Amino acid sequence: MFLTDFIDYSGVRPEESLSSLLEKYQEQGLSLRQITALSVHSRDRITERLKETGVKLRPHNPARKQAFSEAQINELMHHMRKKGKTYREIAEQLTRIKAKSKTGKTQWHPMMVKRMLGFKIEAL
Repeated sequence: MFLTDFIDYSGVRPEESLSSLLEKYQEQGLSLRQITALSVHSRDRITERLKETGVKLRPHNPARKQAFSEAQINELMHHMRKKGKTYREIAEQLTRIKAKSKTGKTQWHPMMVKRMLGFKIEAL
């Protein structure tokens, strides 16, 4: 699973968007909230699309959390930076998806992103 799979839904044909949505919900196990945070679609629209396909929605479970690895977070930051996003825009996206920093915080700041982009991760 790569976080870049969630970026740039705009311009995608509806059938591709639907198959991508199904993959994220069923195979990757992302919650509706996580998918909404990573897409340009509203939660209501995502729920509607899943119900149209006959997918049985999972019950809400606030204890269930998706932890993104450091490598996935770095990949997302590099991808967004290559696409011309500012440190502030990257920080806002990471905060929106509730990605945890090395210290466990989910509130990201532009300087944190800048510092992390300065380090090279061998896993990438």
